[in-house]
Amino acid sequence: MKAVVGYHLDTAAYPDALRSNVAVVGTVVTGVRGLVGILETQLGLVSPPVSETRRIAGWENRIRQLVEKQAETDGFKLPFSGSFKTDPWNTAKELLRRRDELVLAGWAPSTQQGGSRMLEVLAVLDQQPAECPPGFADRVADLLRRLEQPAQLELTELTLLDDEDLWEPWFGRLVERLRVRGVRVEVAETHGIVKGEEGHASDSDLALLQYARLHDDPVREIPPNGGALSAALSTEAPVKTAQGDGSLVLVRAETERDAADALVSWLVHSGCHETVVIHQQPSIILDEMMHQRGLPALGADKPSPWRSILQVLPLTIETYWKPLRLSPLLQLLTLPTSPIPSKIRHRLTSVLSNAPGVGGPLWLEAIDQGFTAYAESWQEQEIDTSEIRKKRADIEDRVKVWVTHETYDPNEGIPASQLIHICHKVEQWAVSRMGMTGDVLYGAAADEASQAADAVKALNMERVPRLHVVRILDSVLAEGVHLSDLGREASPWYVVNHPGQVYAPADTVLWWGFCGKGGTSGTKTWTAKERQWLSDHGVLLPDEGLVRRREAAAWRQAVRMAKQKLILFAPAKVQGEEVGIHPLWDEIRHCVAPTRESEQRIIYDASDLRKHRVSRFAGQAWERMPLAARPLPQTIREWRAAKDTVLPRETESATSFDLLLGCPLAWTLQYNAKVRSSSALSVPPEPIMLGLLAHEVLRSLLTQASQWEPEGAKVQVGKLFDELVEAYAAPLLEPQNGTVRQDTKWRLQRAVEQFFSILNQAGIEIEATEHELERTWKDGVVIAGRLDLIAKTASGIPMVIDAKWSKRPKNYRERLESLSTQLTLYHWLLAGDENDELPVAYFMLRNGEFFAHPHPDIPVEYHVDGPNFVESLEVLRTELESAWARVKEGTVMAAGIPPMVTSEGETHATDASEEDAAHHPLVEPPCRYCEFKNLCGLQGVTA
Repeated sequence: MKAVVGYHLDTAAYPDALRSNVAVVGTVVTGVRGLVGILETQLGLVSPPVSETRRIAGWENRIRQLVEKQAETDGFKLPFSGSFKTDPWNTAKELLRRRDELVLAGWAPSTQQGGSRMLEVLAVLDQQPAECPPGFADRVADLLRRLEQPAQLELTELTLLDDEDLWEPWFGRLVERLRVRGVRVEVAETHGIVKGEEGHASDSDLALLQYARLHDDPVREIPPNGGALSAALSTEAPVKTAQGDGSLVLVRAETERDAADALVSWLVHSGCHETVVIHQQPSIILDEMMHQRGLPALGADKPSPWRSILQVLPLTIETYWKPLRLSPLLQLLTLPTSPIPSKIRHRLTSVLSNAPGVGGPLWLEAIDQGFTAYAESWQEQEIDTSEIRKKRADIEDRVKVWVTHETYDPNEGIPASQLIHICHKVEQWAVSRMGMTGDVLYGAAADEASQAADAVKALNMERVPRLHVVRILDSVLAEGVHLSDLGREASPWYVVNHPGQVYAPADTVLWWGFCGKGGTSGTKTWTAKERQWLSDHGVLLPDEGLVRRREAAAWRQAVRMAKQKLILFAPAKVQGEEVGIHPLWDEIRHCVAPTRESEQRIIYDASDLRKHRVSRFAGQAWERMPLAARPLPQTIREWRAAKDTVLPRETESATSFDLLLGCPLAWTLQYNAKVRSSSALSVPPEPIMLGLLAHEVLRSLLTQASQWEPEGAKVQVGKLFDELVEAYAAPLLEPQNGTVRQDTKWRLQRAVEQFFSILNQAGIEIEATEHELERTWKDGVVIAGRLDLIAKTASGIPMVIDAKWSKRPKNYRERLESLSTQLTLYHWLLAGDENDELPVAYFMLRNGEFFAHPHPDIPVEYHVDGPNFVESLEVLRTELESAWARVKEGTVMAAGIPPMVTSEGETHATDASEEDAAHHPLVEPPCRYCEFKNLCGLQGVTA
């Protein structure tokens, strides 16, 4: 067996083991970890894969044992006591990383004592009784020990692609022991392609760069009276610079789309089996453009922990903490594949979108309705009684796990047994779903839950705090999983993920994603004294700069292995965020383009492809055909419908009448066409939520008693607020909303206190709250309304009081001063005779202001002058009759579109008739909050 090994070849390589052969037997191209796995298999050292999360949990248990033991004895402070107390999981993770680094370097904790306090503590921890499964470092140590013994290996030849100075010490020991076992080891020459005579580079820009990189010095012009040697030694000779021949190009673009256009265009014209694409930055935009041009996708998938299925476990656990946060609960309810039974979760989602709280009457009613719906469904299917009991028990169990469970203090923690139970329930759900759908993501979710449960068991703790749980889930999810439907597709060119994976010459190398910082930051773990002690005892740690040097060598691999062209694609923004050019560009500029002028010769602006009909890119002239421009759709003020198609409904409300008068098109779309957006994906905005809570507090207060002394009402409102906030405004319980919660409570108490002062002063008594009334308007159309408060004045006259929560109380004062559709209709619903004039008032729940229509039974200081409601009713009738007549005839107007529209300084008429143009609606069009602006065209006008 033959193996070709490079540090970056575990995931992809160019070329693969076949190279240009039809078939190859016994040759494998792999990375360092792949080589370890091959040797383990040949030597019979194969063991089940070990979860790193399980190892960290076991190591934390060891640390906890040592900390407890140390506290009981001499009380000596361990080097990591403070960090372990604050964040035990990450402390254990870091100490385990250090321990593995030492073991990989040849450290034997049972025999090598001393060096420093940290090394001594790690040695003690390594020998604690708590179980910690072996990791990669332990596997390598076992493999090295096994290779010291007689062994039969199938591996006969080993070709190493990295220079020896880039090997880690443990890998050097492994290679040496393979040599002793009779394996032929060869370090490949990977210096790349350099053309020319007498040792100097050819004239192409790429060859100049390759020669400069090979000799670590820019190419200099040969003096007329000297040779190549004198040129190389001369520091005065001018540097030979790039001429822009297309062999070396940096493609710059403001956006990914322009850069993707350039790459796709190149592949369409010149892509072949001698082309290698370094696909370092997966992009959905790039794959979409590949498909548009009929090319196979490079693969837009990146591993992500945010797949919806993978979020079931963390979202479920988040709902177990106090105070309850609605965001994770709402996300859990609205996941495409939520574990909460559908007939229940859809109802709960609807409740949350209207009343953002849990445990209230609406919440409990939704759960009961869900169970009733399931029972009716089972009866319709004629399922037998025993099976129905099983199904109901299963749903009750799921509801208990995901909806009606207890919550726990995040600092005290959740009982470990409960946490393990949650993990097992999620695992069972995921396994069941995978069996039904075959989706491997469910398998990943099941594995995630199983690993989390194992980690909690290994911790050996009674309760697990929230921070600890978050750390465990972060480790379990790690980078996440891939999506198979966004994977790479078969193509005539080679695709690799890293420049270090190109280990043989290719005609053209295209580097997509030539941006960002590139490389990895080194971690300085050990002091110079500790490193020296370890070295003296045979523990050889890698040089601190080794990882960066190996990474830099891999970058240069792309330069060395390009035979004809090296094209680098560097968009200025990736996913909307600005990124810099890859640091390798600094080396390239130093070698062949040290001046601004020479640099511009090898830079191509990708936007030229769409700006110019003919553009020259990488030595080729490309022609593009411009698309014909099409005008944007015009706004439509007057819409047409068939006669008698748009009609009033059997039951209308003040809200619907207000919309009809404000914008007939919006009223038609919402109530007749039933076009509406879903409100199930979010809780209501804060003003609506606070208004709902305030109304419920006031309703509950008046249910207890209709008359209150102001001070007593204030105290009781405070109690009711605390009782009802979770059921109607749960987000207020979150720590960041503490100020809002206290401010809302104080404002509501003060407003209600002032409200009852006014009522008691005027002798007004509340008779009903949330009272529903109906009355026939015309032609069988019924007006229905729910009046917040119905009161009786001192003289026994009925009164309407509408309670509002608003930061702009003057808006409601202005409504009394003009015509208010809502109050006019409420007055009409309550009045027995249309000619009766009843008192009507607004009460501001946020600040206690009281605005009333003038009436003898209301103190004059609260009067707001405005038209009487008898007159307003006649005006309203006239306007509604006119609006109804128009929509019945088929004329539906978008009132927000002005009759005349100004565009680029020119004024032109819309499609509105002269009568429409002269019409001024009684109610201001609700364009500011309208959801149909894109349909009528107003969005385009105001954008």
